[in-house]
Amino acid sequence: DEVFVNLEIAQVALLEIAGDTSLVDMLNESDPNGYVVYKEANSSAGISVSSLAQFCTDELRVRKLISFINGTYDGAILRERQESKCRFEIPSNDGLKISSIFELLEENKDSLRLSDYGASQTSLEQVFNIHAAEAEKEK
Repeated sequence: DEVFVNLEIAQVALLEIAGDTSLVDMLNESDPNGYVVYKEANSSAGISVSSLAQFCTDELRVRKLISFINGTYDGAILRERQESKCRFEIPSNDGLKISSIFELLEENKDSLRLSDYGASQTSLEQVFNIHAAEAEKEK
């Protein structure tokens, strides 16, 4: 039988698992990654322990990936995140080659628990869209 817990118990479990409030802080109506867990845990039925465990696993994996990329590449920016898929912008400082990015990801794919990954140079269209979005923000 599946075990279900309410929001309060889910928060205590997340605090214990993460060792900080990072996962608990995601459980709200405005966080796209924590909203579903928040909604289920806050319902009269609660959230299944297996769903809560999957949320923890996914979020801790993403957090480890973000930490790895930020610690490896100065100035790296998380441009987009959809569930467990992340898109980073890594500046090409000091002649950084795309092959070295692939090599590093391949060497660390098991410890980062990556099922797949890719790396590509920024296209002119992407550069234009980034600058257009920044100009729009300044308005």
